[in-house]
Amino acid sequence: LTGINLKPFLQEYDQSLIREKYNIKDDTILIGSTGRIVWQKGYDQLLSLLENYDFGGKIFHILVAGDGSLRNKFIKRIGENKLESHITFIGNIKNIPEFLLALDIYIQPSITEGFPLSVLEAMATGLPVICSDAGGLKEMIQHLENGIIYKSQNINDLYENLCLVLSMTSDRLGHLSKKAIKTVQNKYSINHSAKQYEIIYKK
Repeated sequence: LTGINLKPFLQEYDQSLIREKYNIKDDTILIGSTGRIVWQKGYDQLLSLLENYDFGGKIFHILVAGDGSLRNKFIKRIGENKLESHITFIGNIKNIPEFLLALDIYIQPSITEGFPLSVLEAMATGLPVICSDAGGLKEMIQHLENGIIYKSQNINDLYENLCLVLSMTSDRLGHLSKKAIKTVQNKYSINHSAKQYEIIYKK
């Protein structure tokens, strides 16, 4: 049973600090992800997306926080394909709640997955989440209810769903946000998990 402490994600942070640090303008939609930079997390799909698809003038930037064996390879590919204005692999970060609270959208393009805390943390922050249906992700996310889910490794499906979120009204995004927070509070908070363990032990 996975449970997260909600308190750090309910604090207030200066949301402009992350934007200032990575030179992201105020009118840019900031999309982020946290995870190991390894094949299983599917971050190469984000590069393929930016290399091959058109977003009709939507201005966004993707920040990927974390380190791993593929990071330098991806940074080189970004340079070769002149994608620096669209995506940055920023390495490990110390304060995940601060990072998440600066974002507008969270993305998790995993190829294989267990039950990722990173997505629960994003949901606890109230971020609209786009993720693949790998592993436990399909248990966390109900499509168009508390997030957006697409077929793992299907880049066209990822593209269509990212476009969908980028074109959503603030009301629809607000709906996803509220439902995401409620899902974590009701199912995945540390208090809920403690109660579930208590029930198991009493049996």
